[in-house]
Amino acid sequence: MRVRSIKRNAVRDSLLLQKDHGAAAAILFLVVPMARWLHDFGDRGYRGAALQVGYIIDRLYLTAESMRLTYTASGGFTPVLADELLDLDGYHRTTMFSFVVGSERRQGSVGSSNGG
Repeated sequence: MRVRSIKRNAVRDSLLLQKDHGAAAAILFLVVPMARWLHDFGDRGYRGAALQVGYIIDRLYLTAESMRLTYTASGGFTPVLADELLDLDGYHRTTMFSFVVGSERRQGSVGSSNGG
């Protein structure tokens, strides 16, 4: 799937429910082929898609931690607006979760922090 740039203020002002995430260095939106999951696995397809997203988020946590970045996983956005901004139809592909990355952690800071 192609990557599309979106203006920061459009994301911050219309999409994010956690406004402090608007100051993040990057927000990664995880998109799933929901129609395919539901077709292949019925009602359990949503659970399978969520588990796959969880595996990816786990890797993002480990990578951000190894790079000493601030980070957080977040569902703090409006999925319908995310789909619209990313030009997704919300059925065949839909936004499920996001990962917010901030700046490098300061010396002495331990663990994850908000991605802002």
